[in-house]
Amino acid sequence: MSLSATTVWETRTTSSDVNGGGYKSDAGTTDYSQQDAAQLAVVDAVTNGTTTITSATGGFTAAMVGNVLYITGGTGSITADRYEIATRSDTNTITVDRSTGLSAGTGATLNVGGALATPGELGNVLDIDGVAGMKGHVESGNYPLTNSTPNTSGGPCHLPTAAERYHIIGYEVTREDGGAKPILDANAQTGVTLWKAASSSSSNPQILENLKADGQDGAGTVGFDLALNNRNNAKDCEALDCPTGFTGGTTFNCLSTSCATSGFAGIGDTTATGCTATLCGVGFALTGDDVTISRCLAHANTGDGFTISSRVTVDRCTAQGNGGDGFQASANSTVFLSCLSVSNTGYGFNTTASSMLWDCATHLNTTSPVNVTPFINGNTELSGDPFENQGADDFRPNNTAGAGAVLRAGAIGVPGQTTNLDIGAVQHEDPAGGGAASILGGGQLTAGFAG
Repeated sequence: MSLSATTVWETRTTSSDVNGGGYKSDAGTTDYSQQDAAQLAVVDAVTNGTTTITSATGGFTAAMVGNVLYITGGTGSITADRYEIATRSDTNTITVDRSTGLSAGTGATLNVGGALATPGELGNVLDIDGVAGMKGHVESGNYPLTNSTPNTSGGPCHLPTAAERYHIIGYEVTREDGGAKPILDANAQTGVTLWKAASSSSSNPQILENLKADGQDGAGTVGFDLALNNRNNAKDCEALDCPTGFTGGTTFNCLSTSCATSGFAGIGDTTATGCTATLCGVGFALTGDDVTISRCLAHANTGDGFTISSRVTVDRCTAQGNGGDGFQASANSTVFLSCLSVSNTGYGFNTTASSMLWDCATHLNTTSPVNVTPFINGNTELSGDPFENQGADDFRPNNTAGAGAVLRAGAIGVPGQTTNLDIGAVQHEDPAGGGAASILGGGQLTAGFAG
């Protein structure tokens, strides 16, 4: 046997990496993983190499069934590991989910319940004892690295390379509340990947949600690595001060700030939807095949807003105030749908002659709106600043004639339907009772993903 796929893990800054850390969510007993300290800690546990563990001190209760224990030390050859309590015979005797595989030993340390203390140990648990479908929760707080080795106590958190489904999600007060993100802080470590979804299987995605990576400007550091598999997901995540914020995979509503090389990078099998890159090198450096870019915002980056080198469709994206081109596409047949390029120091659209611009808009790009003459249909050079407050990073289109008013409801819509989609990533705000919208793209109001 093994740990159950319904085991849920808990990580808190005030806990211990020698706690049990997990609970079988459908056990119907008491979940002792959602607390800092172990519910029971003894130092006289005895194993017999089967599934039975005893303790003369005791204290085992029926409510502990389904909780995970951690056992280590003692006089026998005991390898530290975690086991689920399957049954409780009496206060001194329990059985666990599988044979301990430990040679008979006495005086072992055993801790029942209590959360883990570091995301690195959470990665270790999933790598060693993980079963497809497990979920790990990480409470808000700062988790500074104490070493650079993935999946060790105090190290980076990397999900297993095995093609298995896992989901790690951060929370603030209650699980899945979408509140303040837990921060995996590189501290003094360099050249590390802080969070990683490693599955290469398209049928078994791994998900990182509501998490933050702070690279502390360490050389070679990556905030989130999604393994160039567009089935791996990062949702509502944030990378700060990492040379590379996000690489590969599928990103939804993610923010990359001050990432010196690129906010979002990938060579094939990469999707970015509703994401923002700001104060980075290149905002979005997404190349190769199987790349999708939709409703993303690149602003105030030192290089290009978007760099593309394959036949990609870029849908309703905005490039504003970047230190290079707004959109740079070196491949033939790149398609830009309802995109907006404003106040970039290079071209608005630096493309090949066979690229296509459908219902796009430009304004005050230093070099010129476009560098060649691609196929253009409905492209507009605006007569004024189209934003509500460009200086305050409010990129909703205003209602000024010849400027933001041109963008409103100007995007390609749905045949036979009345839509209010604006050109660019950020949408204007309708009065109360208006169309559905949601917050995407680093806190700006955008269309889609309602509810």
